[in-house]
Amino acid sequence: MGDKQLKKASAANKATCSGGTAGGGTRQGCPLKVTVKINLWAGAVACPGHSHEIRAHGDPPGGTFSWSVSGGGATLVDIDGNLNNTGSRLWLRGFQPNNNAGFIMEQRVQVSVTYTHPNGTAKDTKRVIIHGIRFVVRNLEVKSNFIDAQVRQRGLLVSTSNGLYTIEAVPKVTIHLDRRCPRQADCARNHRVGWLQTVRDGMREKRWTNTLCTVNIHYPCLDSNKLNPPFYGEIHIFQRDSDTRDPSHKDMPQDANYWNDGRPGAPPQSALRKFRFRNSFTAWLVVQNIEWASHHLSQSFIFLRNFDWSFIFDGEVNWGQNAAHLPVVTGVSPRRSRPRVSKVQNGKGPRDPVLTGLTANDAARQPNTVQCVAAQALPT
Repeated sequence: MGDKQLKKASAANKATCSGGTAGGGTRQGCPLKVTVKINLWAGAVACPGHSHEIRAHGDPPGGTFSWSVSGGGATLVDIDGNLNNTGSRLWLRGFQPNNNAGFIMEQRVQVSVTYTHPNGTAKDTKRVIIHGIRFVVRNLEVKSNFIDAQVRQRGLLVSTSNGLYTIEAVPKVTIHLDRRCPRQADCARNHRVGWLQTVRDGMREKRWTNTLCTVNIHYPCLDSNKLNPPFYGEIHIFQRDSDTRDPSHKDMPQDANYWNDGRPGAPPQSALRKFRFRNSFTAWLVVQNIEWASHHLSQSFIFLRNFDWSFIFDGEVNWGQNAAHLPVVTGVSPRRSRPRVSKVQNGKGPRDPVLTGLTANDAARQPNTVQCVAAQALPT
């Protein structure tokens, strides 16, 4: 045979084993060709945090699928969100924030499948881009006001007065999606912006004439509202590309000090003489990927900015007598304290937020949190 005749004969044999005889049957002893193809049902561009459906079709049927994914730290999961690398239908999931500069990084992912059948194996590979997202922060200025020792009828309230907050910041944050994003409204709504705050350390002491009482809290601890923990204050969900939100951060620490030690069994005529009220905080402006938070809470934030703030207020109460020879407060020294606020920094910074557990206020209300000991009586 010549070269052309050999090629024709080889092609005929392959066609017979692949497609059978001219009458439609399959020649005995000729295994069917094994193939597999990956179908990107949601396209070749995925949104960060969202589950991206991927299917594979193997032929002939009856084989098994084994998957792998490489690049960018993405994972494959089943319909319930559990890590999985088998089956014909899986979901690709990836989310990678840059917490030094405050944006979501693009991930270039390669998904591969091996189809194993009694007649042989086949492989296919597809590339998927999990697009990035940028956030622009403007007008982030942290304002601060004095904490005052306010003389009230029942005691001394240590707090910022005149309806002001101790610290306040109201930045504007804009989301910028990748132009290739296939589902822009859903992608934007999968992100919400707000603040986290952690109480790093603190001290609350009340010194009456004969007693010293200390509030013992395990620091650092969570500082959040009850509606949307672990967020402190309000949160805003982005609605579309280039949407701008203005999450405010406002805090006003308070400490109530009664004029007399009214505990059962307390020494009589034990008046408030000194107090110590100290706290230090770190606050973070963050965007949270909502879907990712349902799987990995601690890894679901993009840290945009951070700053530290603190205050120290150690005061002394001065007592005298009125015309009826009754004890009255004649002064408090000092009368006020100014909080210290650091420079606002990009990203997360060196500290990690506390995301779970009791808040500082709830911890202060726990049994045995306040411990009092007898102390040498102060001179009147």
